[in-house]
Amino acid sequence: MHFATSSMTKLLVAGMLLSAANAVHAQTAMKMVLDWNIEGQHSPYALAVDSGIFAKHGLSVTVDRGSSSGDTVTKVAAGTYDVGLADLGSIIAFNAKQGGIKLITIFQAYDQAPSSIMSIKGYGVATPADLNGKKIAAPVGDSSRVMFPLFAKANNVDAASIQWVDVTAALRRAVLMQHQVDAISGQTSEVITFRTLGVKDADLIVFRYSDLGVKIYGHAIFTTPEYAASHQNELKQFLAAVAEAWKATIKDPKASIAVIKKWNPLIDEAIELQRLDLMLHDAIAPPDVVKNGFSKVDPARLKYTVDSVTLAFNLPTVANATELWHPEFLPPASELQYPK
Repeated sequence: MHFATSSMTKLLVAGMLLSAANAVHAQTAMKMVLDWNIEGQHSPYALAVDSGIFAKHGLSVTVDRGSSSGDTVTKVAAGTYDVGLADLGSIIAFNAKQGGIKLITIFQAYDQAPSSIMSIKGYGVATPADLNGKKIAAPVGDSSRVMFPLFAKANNVDAASIQWVDVTAALRRAVLMQHQVDAISGQTSEVITFRTLGVKDADLIVFRYSDLGVKIYGHAIFTTPEYAASHQNELKQFLAAVAEAWKATIKDPKASIAVIKKWNPLIDEAIELQRLDLMLHDAIAPPDVVKNGFSKVDPARLKYTVDSVTLAFNLPTVANATELWHPEFLPPASELQYPK
């Protein structure tokens, strides 16, 4: 009797180990590219990799840094990556230029775009109108630069009068502080970096697009229709993991930031915590998201976003803009609630 029990136990253990091995083996590989360097607001995606959240949902996900929303859009469209995180305006503009829905969004990560123009007191840029004829520095694919015509149209700025200075992200702040340019474009999280350089908040001029007539949706997770058609279950698993990682990050932001510190030992954890907090309040989880949950897209506001972008860039309207948004891959609403 003892031998039989022992043998059965061994068989059960062996079966469990085999099942576990098969589960690991069965994990689907996915590649994700971000819009930028891995910063505080990207920490949930790193956490999902490092803590096993993706693995728990049957996925083996590689998350790579990006260089701009425009570049991220191109890479996903080309099939280099399966999914990406990029500014919705860049996705809309790409589709319009391609003459159809070549990319679809599956998770509205930023409820409002964190785009902004920044200057320093004393540079002669106190109001948006003061930007006329000025020099603005930014990387070519910077989402705030890409969306500038929309901001200009809403604030009576002559977009054609702007002298754009192409710089790397690393040089953007330096050229402004040296007054080689009058302003820069960038996400509102740049405020945090200026603090580290000794610029007081009171001395920094920040024109938030969302406060100045451009209240459009911001960054979204997106893919191609072809990938979505053949990987429906995987995308559902992916978004369930993303939702879980975001809630875990909100509950314990230090643990999430600690992961990107492991990935990049040069980051300052205190700074990235501030950046995460600012982006949560400014873009990712403003009051509507706290109340209604993540990725709850209003069709009317989505249409306004699409129409605004295509009008500002003088692009053809993509037929049936609602084809852009595919909520069928989202987890149940209960899993998308903002954690209390």
